[in-house]
Amino acid sequence: YVAYIKTDTKGVITDVSERISDMFGCHQSIDLVGKNVNILKSGNTEPDLYAQLWQTIENGERFSYQVEDVNFNNGTNWYEVTITPDFDDAKKIVSYVAFYINIDERIRYAKNAKTDHLTQLHNRAALDERLDEELARTDRYGESLSVIMADIDFFKAVNDTFGHEVGDSVLKEFAALLTHHVRKTDFVARFGGEEFMILFTDTTVEHANILAE
Repeated sequence: YVAYIKTDTKGVITDVSERISDMFGCHQSIDLVGKNVNILKSGNTEPDLYAQLWQTIENGERFSYQVEDVNFNNGTNWYEVTITPDFDDAKKIVSYVAFYINIDERIRYAKNAKTDHLTQLHNRAALDERLDEELARTDRYGESLSVIMADIDFFKAVNDTFGHEVGDSVLKEFAALLTHHVRKTDFVARFGGEEFMILFTDTTVEHANILAE
């Protein structure tokens, strides 16, 4: 009933529990044993996390984190993972054991609570939270933070003339354009109605003006 993966010190899987097979939708001996644990990476996790992970467990310490890993059903799932080093009698690390808890429902619920369902951008609640974080960071480190506020001109006329269904399509298309033309580090949110806000971290107002144009 415990979901775990055991690896050698190089990350090659040596043993898995039956519960892992159910979680990942795979055959434990064929799909996992003998493979490197990297086959579970989704590519959606920052490399810095893995660097911190290895640094911690190679020092003989336990490491816990949340990660989005692939499954064998052409999708991904969120897990809470705790990795513990295993020692021999000489206190030398001989293997690692990773215990998994599926937190997919919790993560997706939290994400939905901060997502605008029409445009799939961040919503006002997510914006307020991120803005507080960025303002605190700029106060502490003295870095620049720029904000762009944008709305769609004459949007009411679109709704009045063509109907709200067309208006919704305009909002979704505009949101897609904003997302496409900003950097990965930028934060795009629907402020409300036809209003949008973009946060540019470590960006001066002069550079933000260029981005706005």
